[in-house]
Amino acid sequence: MRLEKEYKQLIVLIDSSGGRKKDSKNGGGSAFWAAYLYDPFNKEKISKLSLELPSEKRFEIDILLQKSPILPIRCGAVFSDKRGPNNIFYEGLIDVLQSCLYLVKKYSWNLNLIIMGDCKRVFDEIKVNQPAPGSQSFYDTFKGIEREYTNLNSRVEYRWCQREEWKEYQRIDRIAKDFKNKIMNTWKEEEK
Repeated sequence: MRLEKEYKQLIVLIDSSGGRKKDSKNGGGSAFWAAYLYDPFNKEKISKLSLELPSEKRFEIDILLQKSPILPIRCGAVFSDKRGPNNIFYEGLIDVLQSCLYLVKKYSWNLNLIIMGDCKRVFDEIKVNQPAPGSQSFYDTFKGIEREYTNLNSRVEYRWCQREEWKEYQRIDRIAKDFKNKIMNTWKEEEK
């Protein structure tokens, strides 16, 4: 989909990190995300290499491959001691949409919101509008917030990615794991 000049891109990278308890399919899990505001038409702030790509793909060079490093405008993290990896990923998506919605309202941006992550199962559920039975309430909440974006003339799309594919995504993956481990280890130390 070709971008029109009045649209900006809000690129969100999200990763979840989960662990299972011995007696359960669930365990402590976290999701971490970072949102980058990107204007693919601002030639002063994008790399020359990215200009060779269509406007909707330029962020792949500048953000994901870090050719024109951009600081995220928002980041967030969620943790749960009882969520499996898919549901914690949904919680992260809900956090992303809630946290970034005020930006769209405040600045009246026409956005192409691109959410990228490596939880293929959740993205497949979103794509076919068919959540797993244990994810229905997360899915419904998520879809309700997503509608607010489309009502504000913003587009939302989801892209599955492999963590090895993009340098910046590897950073998000590492932060998600470190965040989960820090929380779990902090409370374990206090229990002793």
